[in-house]
Amino acid sequence: MATDIIYRISSLVCHQLPERSFVASGRALPLCSRCTGIYAAFLISFVFAWIMHGRKKFLRFDKKVFVLSSILLLAFLLDGILSYAGAYLAPNPARLLLGFLGGVPLGLFSFALLKDSLSEKNYFLKSVFSLKDFAILSAIMLALFSLLYLPDFRLKFHAWTILSGGGLLFTYIAVNLTAVSVFTAGQKRKKFFRLKLAVYTLVLLIAELLVLTFISRR
Repeated sequence: MATDIIYRISSLVCHQLPERSFVASGRALPLCSRCTGIYAAFLISFVFAWIMHGRKKFLRFDKKVFVLSSILLLAFLLDGILSYAGAYLAPNPARLLLGFLGGVPLGLFSFALLKDSLSEKNYFLKSVFSLKDFAILSAIMLALFSLLYLPDFRLKFHAWTILSGGGLLFTYIAVNLTAVSVFTAGQKRKKFFRLKLAVYTLVLLIAELLVLTFISRR
């Protein structure tokens, strides 16, 4: 089944402890609550930024958005360090919310880096990704957060499995594509640049998958 494949792939990057995961239709989701928040938020924030870019053709992020995103990311990293050190154990709702705090800025920063490395800058373009846009994105995240507390139904499990598993796959593709595009940005005027970009990203993904598989079997 497709869900079994998602569970197996997710096991390469997540501990999948049942007590730290949300349950739907009697089954724990394929990713723990924190990972579910990270990957779902990354996917949604990246797509949201892409949609807003298409509508507004924004060139950059507002400085306040950048500072706020950086603070949220630092809060997420601090929580991860303290949790790993055993300083405390946050309940699942808090872990999901903290995952959102990390996934949103990562998705926005990844989109910004990818956009800047692949496109020509237009210094006459003044529109930005504003605090209002960030507030809309945050409202979407909170609405998504509340959906986990709806009465249990079969579609709920499949919807969150697809969202978290799809978010996981999308995150690794987007992050690797962003990294490759940043390091090869100087070649973007060359022939077959985008094809090379796709090949380099695929090779990097396969290498990471092999490393994760090797580590998980030890």
